[in-house]
Amino acid sequence: MKKSRVIIPIIIIILAAVLVAVYFLLFKKTDANPDNSSAVLQSVNELQNISYSANRFNGVVETQKTEKTEFDPQKKLKELYVAEGDHVEKGQLLFAYDTESLTLEIEQLMLEIEKLNTTVANLNDQIYVLADSLNKATTDTARLEYTASITQAQSDIAQSQFDIKTKQAEIAVKQASISSSAVEAPITGTVVSIASVDDIISGINYDSSGTTSNVFITVMADGQYRVKCRINEMNIHDINSGDEVTAVSRINSDDTWSGQISTIETGQTDSSGSNMYYSDQSDRSSNYAFYVELENTEGLMVGQHLIIEKKPEFDHSNGIWLPSGYISTNDQGESIVTASPDSDPAGLEERIVTLGDYDYSTDQFEITEGLSLTDYVAWPADTDLSEEAL
Repeated sequence: MKKSRVIIPIIIIILAAVLVAVYFLLFKKTDANPDNSSAVLQSVNELQNISYSANRFNGVVETQKTEKTEFDPQKKLKELYVAEGDHVEKGQLLFAYDTESLTLEIEQLMLEIEKLNTTVANLNDQIYVLADSLNKATTDTARLEYTASITQAQSDIAQSQFDIKTKQAEIAVKQASISSSAVEAPITGTVVSIASVDDIISGINYDSSGTTSNVFITVMADGQYRVKCRINEMNIHDINSGDEVTAVSRINSDDTWSGQISTIETGQTDSSGSNMYYSDQSDRSSNYAFYVELENTEGLMVGQHLIIEKKPEFDHSNGIWLPSGYISTNDQGESIVTASPDSDPAGLEERIVTLGDYDYSTDQFEITEGLSLTDYVAWPADTDLSEEAL
């Protein structure tokens, strides 16, 4: 009975030892081998189509050129030929002034000039008579009186002639107004706004700054679009006038437009807030506006939002480019990439690759040898293929 009590604990100890041995032989051995099933593989070919631009900005399409036609508040409107939203050609009639009152005013001025000419003629006749009398005068008093009368008549003639020239100038101005009574569109485009004539005449028509304005019709030029962007003071040195950019639709990334930065407004800050797409800016830092001119504006509309990407220094359309994070260095100083010939993590291996150019703006290396577009790559941190782990 005592012998049986001793055997049972021994059997239990032996079984426990066997279980521990099996655990270390199976489970620990399995852990020692790399399990790449959780590694995230990325197609090399797909990586070529991903933008890594650090310089990305939000932009808004706006019109580049508008022409504003004013209304003379001293005149009357005869007829308005356009409405808001109408498309007009350069030289097309926008509106016409009422010239009837101007015609009457010109006729009145011509009558006044005729009277003045009659006055001048009469004064000349008087001077002729006075001069004859002066020559026949026998006393100094008479000669002085005739001389004073002649001088006064000459002065009246000079004043009348001046009045004639003044009225002739008024007629010329009014005739010019009649000639320009039909106001034409200065550019080809779309009528975006028409002010109230009554407000202009009353002096209560105001512009966006609150200043009294005589602007009557505003025409926006066709196709003259540009993209307004904003940049933070910490990033403004990353761009320069003339830098090539790509504008990408926020709705469909396949819709793109090429262009370049035309103007950077460093002379004044932009108070409407930063439109930077990616940045580490501070809310208290200043923002500045810059503008992008596009090679073509087909398919764009005013107010449309775009993503503006500064084109990288190097052309990535050919060859293989990888972000630097995919590349590491072995003990021999060789550049290596963790790659697989397909999307199966089990095929991951360390490959020695040859590096070409380095694009600082995108933090990418060109791979000239050791990798193909059909391969898949993983970040070195996702898996460990070192011999110590095997």
